This record gives sequence, C-alpha cells and structure tokens, in this order.
Amino acid sequence: MLRATKRPTFQWGKALPVIFIVALIVSLYSIYMAFHIVPLWGLGSSWSPLAADRTTAFAHTIVFHVFFVLLVLCYVQVVRTEPGSIPDTGEWDCLVDEGAATPPAEGQPVTQETKRSGQRRRCRFCNKWKPDRAHHCRVCNSCVLKMDHHCPWIYNCVGYHNHKHFFLLLMYSPICCLFVTVTMVPTAWNSIEDEAPFVVMFFLLFGETLSLFLGVVTAGFLCFHIVLVSMNMTTIECCEKRRSGAKSLWDKGCVGNWAEVLGTNPFLWLVPFGPSPGDGLKFVSESTRLTADLESSRLGKRRIKRDNKGGLDGSLLISDGSLWPGGVRGKERGVYGPVGGATRPPSVARGHEREDPQASANPGGGRGGEVGEIGVSGSPAGGGGGDGKCVRQFAISVNH
Repeated sequence: MLRATKRPTFQWGKALPVIFIVALIVSLYSIYMAFHIVPLWGLGSSWSPLAADRTTAFAHTIVFHVFFVLLVLCYVQVVRTEPGSIPDTGEWDCLVDEGAATPPAEGQPVTQETKRSGQRRRCRFCNKWKPDRAHHCRVCNSCVLKMDHHCPWIYNCVGYHNHKHFFLLLMYSPICCLFVTVTMVPTAWNSIEDEAPFVVMFFLLFGETLSLFLGVVTAGFLCFHIVLVSMNMTTIECCEKRRSGAKSLWDKGCVGNWAEVLGTNPFLWLVPFGPSPGDGLKFVSESTRLTADLESSRLGKRRIKRDNKGGLDGSLLISDGSLWPGGVRGKERGVYGPVGGATRPPSVARGHEREDPQASANPGGGRGGEVGEIGVSGSPAGGGGGDGKCVRQFAISVNH
C-alpha cells in the first residue's frame, strides 16, 4: 500500500531564486534611495543631478515606502504561508488499489470533480482522496488545496491559503517598480546632460532599466490573474478549460469570486493579512447551487392543466408545502377514494372534513365546476339542480 509523503526539507538549491529576488529588491531600493531620494533632500555629495526639493522628496519618500513595505510584506507572507494540504484524517485516506472504482463511503466527503472515467480522484503519491481543485505538486511533494501553480521565485506553491498574498504581490510589484521608473526619469536624464560621474550615471540607468522591465513583466502577470480571479479559475484550471472550451465550474459572480480570494472583509483586501474564507476542501459549484434551487422550488407553486368540461382533471395547486387535489378522475388516474366527485392520490392524506350547514339542508342541489384555493364546490354524484350548494373543505398534508 502506498504511503502518504511529507513535504521535503529546506533545500538551498531550490532557494536560489528567492535569494535572487531578495537581491533585486535590495538593489532597487538602494539605487532609488542613494541616487534619487537622498539628492532630493539635499544630502550626500556636493554633486546632484537635481536641485534640492524637500516637498518633492517628502512625497516621493512617503509614497515609495508605503508601496515598498506592502510589497515586502506580501513577499514574506507568500513565501512562509503554507498553501494548504489534505488533512491527515481518516475521511481522506485512500485504502484501495489504484484504478478501483469505489464510490465515497458513508462519512467520506463527497467531491464533484472526477476522472474522465467517472472515478473519484485520488493521489497515488499521497495515497489520499483529492478534494475538488486540489492537485499534487511534485516539487513540494504534497497535494495542494486549490493549486494555482508552483512558483520557484517564492519557493512555494500558490494555493488556497496564500493565493491572496501572491495576488497582492503581483499588484504591488508593478506599482512600486513603475513608480520608481517614472519618478527617477528626471534624475537619470539630468545625469546624462550634466555629464555626471560614470558610477552615478550607470546606477541610475541600470535602476531605470531594471525597474521598467520588472514593472512591465509583473503587470502582465497581474492582468492575467485579474482575469482568472474574476472567473474563479486557477492557472491549472485555465489550461484545462482552454483545451475543453468549458467555463469555470466554481463561478460565483464577480463579487463572490473576488471575496473567495481576498476575503469577506473589504477593509483587509489590500493588506496581506486576514484568514482565508472556508477550509479549501469544499467549494460551491453551479450544480450545487442548482440543486439548492430545485429544493427550494418544491415549496413554490405549480400548475397542472384544468379540465374544461366542468371537472377538475388533475388540477393541483402546490404552495408552501400544501397540496390541494382538484378531482383526479378515477377512470384516468385510478380511484383512491371519491370525495364529491374528486379523487385523491395516495400521497395525499385526507384530513378533517367539514360540511356547510346549507349543504346539509339541500343535499341534492349545487352548482358544479367551481374551484377555490382551499375548497371545491360541485354537485354530488347523483344530485339534481337547485339553489343548494355543497361545499367541502379539506385539510390536506403532503407526505414527503
């Protein structure tokens, strides 16, 4: 029997991309502060490509550090936060051989995604049943809940519990980089015109080029993930649906899709804090919402054709769980006990019966063919004409 595997220990080789990203962040921060912010404050060396402007320096310093701190927080959070894995509980343990078509046993979670063969999805590496939207990552050696993709730049998978941090990282990265690019353009241009020292000119142009490149690249990824979040899809699901041409199974509408990633509290949407809504094991799909709508519609109203010949050929009115049988004829539906020319199906239990006093005085009279919501008036079998009217009312309950 296959054994469930654990996440691997820290490996320096796979952590090199993270070290590289940290070096880029430190480099851009140092260049921007040393060759743009400090000269704007009138500090540092006697040579400066810009005249001291404390108002501009104060504005650039505050805005830059706000976005920079948010970027660093998002990066730390997305690296250190586990994306979510299948819990080590008995309900997710898979104790069958590979290929066995076993339906979920009693007490086991029911999933909606299946294999192409119709079998329940299972992980042959972790030896567990897969929840909806979960996939196995060979790099992390674990099944990841709502897996988006494995990102080597964060040495982690993007999954259910760190998807928000990753999205905010993509949002603040282009904002911060493009802010550096735009605000540092006058500084770099003046360094070229004034023939600044080579070191100053080199670092300014290097910082401009690097920040512009990173800003454009991360902005492209941000646009792609904005589309995915709006449709409630992951990168893996997008690749799968693109081949099949199907839409997202988990679409909740624009607001619901964004709330699933950023959380239910709008005040925490732009900061990398706050718990993820739900547990990442169960998701609401279009089929589950349709089932709920069908269940609620059973308590709604239904109409069945009315007989135009004076009788009530199976006319029913269902409202809020109450059923009124309007004379289903015995020769057409079978006789379940005639009452005033009408019959009842076996699923309807007859309640108390009350007779109008006037009807007892004139048992033979009546005008047929009148139907009320809770009553039926009609001529009794064998009755004649007259001004009398026989009204019978029934309290009827539906056996579900």
